[in-house]
Amino acid sequence: MEGLEGRLRALNRAAGSEDIVVFHDPHQLATQSPENTELAGEHVATLARAAARGEIAMDGGAEPSDLRALVLSALPDWDMTTRPGGAR
Repeated sequence: MEGLEGRLRALNRAAGSEDIVVFHDPHQLATQSPENTELAGEHVATLARAAARGEIAMDGGAEPSDLRALVLSALPDWDMTTRPGGAR
């Protein structure tokens, strides 16, 4: 399994359209809040449209400069199985 650091390195090496979405939890998309699932779907559709047009960048795509920026780009809602007290 690849860690977040490896994913960021892969994103920085990628050619063509690229994007990365970070969630607040250790689980897959199936356990995400409906809000995160909708946002992830929108990202996938936007990335697919950009790739089909041959665009390298996509509107609203993450462009983290380092690991800290990537972590801070996490979507605001937590996984439904991991939500800590007081979190959305």
